[in-house]
Amino acid sequence: MKTTPTLRERNPAEQGDTVRENWSGIEGTVMELDEDRVLVQWPARALWSRQDWLVVMRRRATPPQ
Repeated sequence: MKTTPTLRERNPAEQGDTVRENWSGIEGTVMELDEDRVLVQWPARALWSRQDWLVVMRRRATPPQ
């Protein structure tokens, strides 16, 4: 049976990306990745969040090659 890929599988967060939790408008920066958890630097402090809860707002800038 074919399953539809989750948002995380289609658009995973990477270190340096700007993200927000799907119920919040507050943006944070991805600091560290650990399996399905992500350490996000929010304006007040860094907290662990679930990858499934995050919406990627902006990708980190990649240097030209």
